[in-house]
Amino acid sequence: MLRDVSVTNEEKLVLFLSRLTFEERIADQIAAVLKGSISWDAVYRLSLTHGVASLLHHNSEKLGLNIPHEARETFKAIYWATLAHNIRLYDELEKLLNGLAQDGTDAMVLKGIPLCRVLYRDLGLRPNGDIDLLVRFDDVVRLAPSFRAMGYLPTGEDAEDLLRRKWFKTGFLKRNGFPGPVEVHWNWAQPTRARPNMDLAWGRSEAVDLDGLPIRVLGPEDLLIYLCTHLSYHSFHIRLIWICDIHELISQKGSTLDWSYVCREARRQRLQTPVFVTLNYLKGVFGTMIPVGTLKKVKISELRSGYLKTFLDSDTLSYFRYPTDFWKRELFRLFLIDRLPDRWRFSLAILRNRTPLWRDVHKCPTGCLRVSQKT
Repeated sequence: MLRDVSVTNEEKLVLFLSRLTFEERIADQIAAVLKGSISWDAVYRLSLTHGVASLLHHNSEKLGLNIPHEARETFKAIYWATLAHNIRLYDELEKLLNGLAQDGTDAMVLKGIPLCRVLYRDLGLRPNGDIDLLVRFDDVVRLAPSFRAMGYLPTGEDAEDLLRRKWFKTGFLKRNGFPGPVEVHWNWAQPTRARPNMDLAWGRSEAVDLDGLPIRVLGPEDLLIYLCTHLSYHSFHIRLIWICDIHELISQKGSTLDWSYVCREARRQRLQTPVFVTLNYLKGVFGTMIPVGTLKKVKISELRSGYLKTFLDSDTLSYFRYPTDFWKRELFRLFLIDRLPDRWRFSLAILRNRTPLWRDVHKCPTGCLRVSQKT
């Protein structure tokens, strides 16, 4: 399952348990790992950092794993806290969607609560810090009054300035601070670095019912492309819950996924690199079953592939280790953009607007699974 990496028992255990869909060999590997020495404090810290503590609780109960009582109770407490938070988030999402609908604005829900219900089928299994919505481009400018009426204030520049600067989303925060930020997207990638087809995504979107709440979500193929793109915007500072999202989407929907569409649109929308890098990680580290030939269809050039491989970290389960040199780091990030003209266009747009090159990247507190084993 794993490529040749040197990892601890704690890292292996967190990796194996960060999923819902199991193969028999993974259950055998979990049993083998548990026979070795385990620091449950390290397991706890890893699972918390990577957003999978609730999954560890679920799977330890499901598989009947023999873990210390104190660790079991700690994971259970995180599950119930996640469930309580997501119930409140669900209620807030319902209010937001109803308020936007009254103003005649169609909104699609990205990630978050729909993933909890559709893929995980349990609001307690996936932590969510905010609400992500997708609206049509023409609705962006008139959103602010609607959000203000619902108690939300903008967190940055107004939509008109962001549109002028070719950005792709804006944020709002409720006055009382709960449930956290609401991010409103009109695109899922910055136009200066990719060419997502939002009209196509809206046309292929699906209506689903979440416990009586009707919402619209991306079709499974577009969701796969979007989740890969989301990882690239975090410069592949991997969090396992994000990887689990994609693993479950592929594992549960793989037999019906239109892989030819995914590969074709990844190339057309200039999102080939995010899709290739993500699927390669899933296959090589997470053990996800990717259809034969898929990676070849989205494979990036040998030159860029070779350059990115120089940053692979064979000592951890993280995909990349970052160079300390500023220019090497920025070059690495630019290589995550498909085409040379887009890299130039993106860089020039940032310089023209005098804003940081990667203003939207929120670095994971630990860019990998490695943590100190000291307790």
